[in-house]
Amino acid sequence: MPVSALIADATARSIAEVGLGFATEKLAETKTDAEQAELFDEALRHYQRVFYDNSFLREGETPVTEWVRFRTLGCMPCTGAVKSGAQTIDDIVEEALIATRSERETRVIDHGANTMEDKKREGYF
Repeated sequence: MPVSALIADATARSIAEVGLGFATEKLAETKTDAEQAELFDEALRHYQRVFYDNSFLREGETPVTEWVRFRTLGCMPCTGAVKSGAQTIDDIVEEALIATRSERETRVIDHGANTMEDKKREGYF
């Protein structure tokens, strides 16, 4: 099912669409081979709608392409991307050395109550 909330802008709809892709992939991991294939195809369609198919854009909306990176691949589902022109590991190190803000500040779990930072302060880990 495509994301089409009337009040959501293209960015919000894109984020939701990618989130549906991630959730569908996780669900697929709990299924049999035949069911997995169908769910992985569904997840792929969610990603394709965002990255390759502009048909979900509304009048006046235009796609925006940005070069970004994530702290780690494991961070991709739960953190925001960092705009980056880095093309090598040395470039990434250089960006990290001159950064004035933490790349972790975009973690979804660090906003609101009971954040990862709260858990650290409480001795959770």
